Amino acid sequence: MIRTLRRRHTLFAFAMAAGLPFFIVYRMLNPTPDTRVESLPEFAPAGMQSFPVEIWSKRFLWKGYPDIGTRLLSSADGSGDTAVELTMPESVQHGNLLLYWSTFPPNGDTSAIASAYLMGSIGGNARLFPLPRNIRNKDGTLFLYSETGAIIISEAPIINPTP
Repeated sequence: MIRTLRRRHTLFAFAMAAGLPFFIVYRMLNPTPDTRVESLPEFAPAGMQSFPVEIWSKRFLWKGYPDIGTRLLSSADGSGDTAVELTMPESVQHGNLLLYWSTFPPNGDTSAIASAYLMGSIGGNARLFPLPRNIRNKDGTLFLYSETGAIIISEAPIINPTP
């Protein structure tokens, strides 16, 4: 009986030693999407709208990341819809990045996410994020949140975003 248990324990230990690292690497390479966000703010999808009018374009807006390009764009149809376009360099990649809008600066406090608007997930080099209609005329702060590190990596103040 003891020999059988010892053999089973040894087999289990070898299986864990060989299989667990492969499982961890697989989960790191194929993360499951975060489903904790109940809903995104209401706006028309970027594919349905075009934003040809540039209100302003700024570099050096993001704290610690001067290479992030930020443009504020407006629709040409007179509806007042606006969007933020980010151009991300390769050096800013921090895993899964989310873009948030807040009416006050978070100053690195991750609890600010609870009261902020989720604009979307950042992927690729350039990304367009329409501003929801209920916040487009307010001063605020855009901030980048890293899901991987669970930290706010940078923030950018936006003063009166519409002309």
